[in-house]
Amino acid sequence: FPFSPEFYYYKALALLNENKHNLCLESLLKGKDLIVDNDTLLSDFYSIIGDCYHYLENNKSSDDAYTESLKYNNQNTFVLNNYSYYLSQRRENLPLAKEMIEECIQLTLETPNASFIDTYAWVLYQLKEYNLAKEQIQKALLLNTNSAVIIEHYGDILYKLGDKKEAVVQWEKAYQLDKTNLILKEKINTQTPNE
Repeated sequence: FPFSPEFYYYKALALLNENKHNLCLESLLKGKDLIVDNDTLLSDFYSIIGDCYHYLENNKSSDDAYTESLKYNNQNTFVLNNYSYYLSQRRENLPLAKEMIEECIQLTLETPNASFIDTYAWVLYQLKEYNLAKEQIQKALLLNTNSAVIIEHYGDILYKLGDKKEAVVQWEKAYQLDKTNLILKEKINTQTPNE
């Protein structure tokens, strides 16, 4: 079915799961041109294009793809979350990151997502709004107590709030869940978050 964009999409998902990002992009870029009158599917294509470019460390192309995705579906919660999180990791355009993740949280009030709430907490952390970040990260932890990333972020927030002892406790919990995280091990050893 060479003219069915859905098959290019499914192929791309399989390639993404295998971390074959260049091949994934190739499939998506071919398939997106076959989409007619389906903005939701087009948004989903651009969403994964953004993910691929992120993994390939091409931030500009990733940001452009996420922006395109939101043009076709401004309620695409995965794009709102991922784009916000990657901006916050890079400490770039934090007001936009906050606006997008707040929209994402509003869209998922009925079915809260720990990962989305963690992103909100992390954006607040980068904006130095540590008390609000703590409130949000605690909400995320109520939904998911076994995420090394969420627990590590909790430790970082506690550290910035001056609770260094409890921060180390949280980092140690996170490290037990992800012993491959060498940055986390360094935080425990030096008792300071990496900036």
